[in-house]
Amino acid sequence: MGVVLPKLLGVTVVVGILDLFRRELTPARFASLVTRKMVALGGFGEIIYAEREFCLHFKDRRGQQMTFNLHNAYKDYRKAASDQRDQVLYRYVMAFAAPPDAADRDMALTNLMPVIRDGAALDLVSLQGSLSGAGPSGNFSPSKPFLGRLVITLVLDSEHATTSVSQDKLDQWGLSFEDALKLAIDNLRDRSATPRFTVREEGVLVSGWHDVFDASRLLLTDMLYRLPIQGDPVVAIPSRDHLLVTGSGDARGQAMLAEMAVDILGTDTRPLGYQLFRLANGQWTLLDIDTPAREPLRQAAYRATMAMYDDQKKLLDQLHERDNIDLFVASYRVFDNPTLGGFISSAQWTRDVDALLPQADYIWFYCTRGKEIVSVAWEQAEQVLGYLKAEPSVSLSRYRVNGFPSDEQMTQLKQVATSIWSVPDRSPA
Repeated sequence: MGVVLPKLLGVTVVVGILDLFRRELTPARFASLVTRKMVALGGFGEIIYAEREFCLHFKDRRGQQMTFNLHNAYKDYRKAASDQRDQVLYRYVMAFAAPPDAADRDMALTNLMPVIRDGAALDLVSLQGSLSGAGPSGNFSPSKPFLGRLVITLVLDSEHATTSVSQDKLDQWGLSFEDALKLAIDNLRDRSATPRFTVREEGVLVSGWHDVFDASRLLLTDMLYRLPIQGDPVVAIPSRDHLLVTGSGDARGQAMLAEMAVDILGTDTRPLGYQLFRLANGQWTLLDIDTPAREPLRQAAYRATMAMYDDQKKLLDQLHERDNIDLFVASYRVFDNPTLGGFISSAQWTRDVDALLPQADYIWFYCTRGKEIVSVAWEQAEQVLGYLKAEPSVSLSRYRVNGFPSDEQMTQLKQVATSIWSVPDRSPA
């Protein structure tokens, strides 16, 4: 239950009353801490905590409706030492209190920067905007593919925050995305004139800027080629603040680089890249090397994808509930199956259930009449059924399915199935 507290400095605060007195840092209590920090700094309109979405809705100094998603702030606050937590809150709140100035075109373009992001994370932001009713069609942040799910997009940098650049803003500046990206890379190069790398174990070079643009500096290929490495640059970007570099001719360096990436992915609150990349002849490619860290990297990628799909499912379920759409959003499940090579993923397709399937290694065809599940590798299922059609414009793919394979198709699927097992009556999952 939520209550409206007396207005403080013209701000209406809505929180759970009991959370104010609990010592445990629950999400609701953290929201109240953030709200009080916003009140103390001033300049914010009515602040309302949305528990289900774990965000704050408020009006900024210009009277515009804004949303503060609390997930990253909550993780950073809990990870920080007790004497650093207030500074964490201050930094996040100041991102809204003093955002980069985009009105002055010339000033904005000097602070335009490129960033590498997980495209799935951008999709989640778009879904959150749709759920809150915010964002006209031009309010999305344009991007271009990099490798895998990673994309290149643009932000405006300031002392306290980076702010995504929307297509509307590019249109106001009279710039195409590609032209803006060239400017942004030039700005990043100017900030990186003096390389800041330290040499760690086995000759791995570790970036030392720590300005949230370390990972983005892999776009400065001319700088990477000048580094003292053996062969082509081999890179990991396990977080925004980490650019790890070794050479294609240094097997021990590559093994150490992968091991360091695993360690960072396990502790950083903003994990980013779960693969290694090689720069050869000016082109980036994914690099798969046989090292002890290969499977931990692979497992970390599976866990991250599962978390992204879980978040996507929650938002889609809320959108469908709001819009009265009867469409089941299937879960992305991960299992450790040594027989099939370690971690694998599955998505369940249930007879007579209109659903959105996540892209997974295996499809579990659940036949409610025969009370059995038939597990088939995704590629082999498509050979029998034809290629499934992905929902448009999403990095974290979903496929709309309805009905069920025919009896003839099920016979073919069983012939290529990895396993078939009987189950009791169950609900789709």
